[in-house]
Amino acid sequence: MIKGFKKVPTSETEANLENEESISFSLKENYLIHNIWFIIFLIIFFSVLIFWISTEIYDLKNVYGIFSKKSKLSIIVNIYDKKSNLTHLLRSLIEQSLTSYELIITKNFEANYSSLPFGKLKRKNIHIKFIEYSKNDTNLKIKMDCASHAWGDYILFLSPEETFTENFLEFYYNTATKQKLDITQFFEYYSFHQINTVMYQPLLFDSMFFSKDKIQQTQYHLLGKIIKKDIFLDAMKDIDNYYFSQNNQFFDDSIILFMLFKKAESLIIIKKENYRYCSYYPCPEMVISKNNYSKDELIDILNYLKFLVEYSNAVQEQRMAAKTFIDLLVKKEETINNYGKREINFLDEVINLYSNSEMINDYDKNIIRNYRKKIIVT
Repeated sequence: MIKGFKKVPTSETEANLENEESISFSLKENYLIHNIWFIIFLIIFFSVLIFWISTEIYDLKNVYGIFSKKSKLSIIVNIYDKKSNLTHLLRSLIEQSLTSYELIITKNFEANYSSLPFGKLKRKNIHIKFIEYSKNDTNLKIKMDCASHAWGDYILFLSPEETFTENFLEFYYNTATKQKLDITQFFEYYSFHQINTVMYQPLLFDSMFFSKDKIQQTQYHLLGKIIKKDIFLDAMKDIDNYYFSQNNQFFDDSIILFMLFKKAESLIIIKKENYRYCSYYPCPEMVISKNNYSKDELIDILNYLKFLVEYSNAVQEQRMAAKTFIDLLVKKEETINNYGKREINFLDEVINLYSNSEMINDYDKNIIRNYRKKIIVT
């Protein structure tokens, strides 16, 4: 064959052979073209499939808290007031460097919130769970239930009005996990606590009610404490169902902290945020500072005093309970005019508990009994 020219077949056999070769080549070319499109189809199909599977796995990781950074924190925000505004809290959470945690938001009323800030949180690998309760569910029950449903090994309660002044949340969480602390507190309401020093028992429990030689409650808020969930649930299980049925708006946190500070083995208070004043409502410190209580406030106080005497199992603790009774009721003389039949019946029940305690001294018992004599129900 001369280059550039095609050989002309000289026989019928050569012509047939050439035709067969031409057809074979054409079939191979068509087969190759179809295969290329099929391969492209397979690539696209498996790419979509892999993307879908990875998305499902990512969602499962969000639900069960399985993250590459191994953040096992559940932040719980309980909303009891329709007027509460989540904007500032959500904005400050978005600005935090800590990601891959669970955010549980509860409410016991009908209300809708804008989805915009929640969308920004979801893009930061934060799983958001909404739980709605009825008006009859008590604060204590709601907090217990939230902790039970949280997937995190650690839980953190925040107020809807709360904000972080700096990007410290990751530091607080790392402190809790690296030192394996039961309670890591970073909101400080009182200046006389030990700062940046780990406290152990019995000093840990004493820090709630005792300041040097003075008996005075120093811990009122569950807010701003990163707590081991197992410790929290273990402490809560010992509380009688009676208290879960009472919606003690002012002292529900105090009841939890009393049991929690008994059960926990380690506590640290970190001083990074500014000193905070008790500005939350309802706030027990605000009630305690009053000289005149309403009937609802009296019921909450009596429920708390009943709880203290029932769950105090040492002389020092019973002495603290009696001192709290005297501070909250006996010294508030204006309140004696606010008792109705319901309140006086409850007061008699509580006084009977204190009078029958073998660990409360006779001097305190007489003060408590004499307080009852001053009250006249008309």
